[in-house]
Amino acid sequence: MWLPRWTTNDSAAATTFFQYKDAILKYFLEHKDLKLICRPHPLMLRNFISTGEMTQTEVNAFLKIFSEEDNFTYDDNPDYIPSLMEADIFISDLTSLMFEEFITGKPIIYLGITRRLGSDARKISSFFYHADNWEQLQGHLEALLEGKDSSKLQRQDYITNHMKVDCKSGERITNFIKQDFHGQN
Repeated sequence: MWLPRWTTNDSAAATTFFQYKDAILKYFLEHKDLKLICRPHPLMLRNFISTGEMTQTEVNAFLKIFSEEDNFTYDDNPDYIPSLMEADIFISDLTSLMFEEFITGKPIIYLGITRRLGSDARKISSFFYHADNWEQLQGHLEALLEGKDSSKLQRQDYITNHMKVDCKSGERITNFIKQDFHGQN
């Protein structure tokens, strides 16, 4: 699943869409056995048109690939959970979905800059695979596709033991509310 950012005017958190678009599309066109789910920010393409970074014709050509190729999906569903669950690997810029991506336990190839991340996000980014160019991105992607995920165990340990993701959050919230309520009587 590819999650490009929508802004280009913030150098520390800018999209890498233009840097990787052609190479990512070409890679998945050449590997029909792999599926690409593209889930950009809902404002991304509209923003690129309004800033003049893309024309409507270029946007149409980009979207056309997703309607014509069986292994391409353009996800604009308001509910992002189905795509998060379907994906095996995330290729991601800075996104508000970063923690949701992470708690799936699936590997993240991060294309953004980490200096703008808060302390919690910076900590989980230590379990990401970082890429600064196409060669690094392709190398990480191919290694992960071959099952070589060197941070998998550490990532799973952090999710379970530090983030306390155990599918019992509803129970903990209920207990907290009960304790809080009884403490006020």
